[in-house]
Amino acid sequence: MLPQDLFRCINLLRSLGGFDEHCLTEDQDIAYRAQQRNYRIKQCFDGLVYTTAPHTLSLFYKQRRRWYLGSISCLHKYKRMVANTRYGDFGVMQLVKNALGFFLALSGMGIAAYYLLLPLYAKLKTLILMDFDILPYIYNFKLNFSFLDFLLTNFGKGFILSLLLLVGFIFFYQAHKNAREKITTFGWFPLLPYALFYYLLKGFILITSLVEFTRRKKVKW
Repeated sequence: MLPQDLFRCINLLRSLGGFDEHCLTEDQDIAYRAQQRNYRIKQCFDGLVYTTAPHTLSLFYKQRRRWYLGSISCLHKYKRMVANTRYGDFGVMQLVKNALGFFLALSGMGIAAYYLLLPLYAKLKTLILMDFDILPYIYNFKLNFSFLDFLLTNFGKGFILSLLLLVGFIFFYQAHKNAREKITTFGWFPLLPYALFYYLLKGFILITSLVEFTRRKKVKW
């Protein structure tokens, strides 16, 4: 960046009021504010950005909670820009996509809870009542599979789960492609717990972030 361009950016930031020190995602906030004033923002696809990966579950939770709360706060703060044609593609496409991202994440968590967590909870409750005596389950277990019954009873579940897995894999593959990283850098085995656990963990953090946002709880870095 040339010196005159740098000074121009600094003056622009000052004219917009500078970064909001109370916002958890101040870079996102200033970008929204620039779009609100109808400034044109260019995206550098060749820019290299490094994020310090948290090494503990507690640090990961704090990092994602800050990101989610900051994004939710920005969407709420600039809600009049969402789907507003006055702000061009940013309002009609980008902000709508951001809002839909939270909706889809919550929908995915609801589907996972209904089809996975609730049945597991019912099984666990039964086992507790039976004092974890699993022998009757083993003695009475019968494998009775009918392909027609599967189509009639589980086609909807299978379609939804397959669609979610496909969309998740496409984003997963595209993200590694853009970052020029191999999916199998650490082998194939780590992908299984990643697929089963990572998205559920992110969904849980998103839900807790929404609860904290509605409670107006102050969160620091």
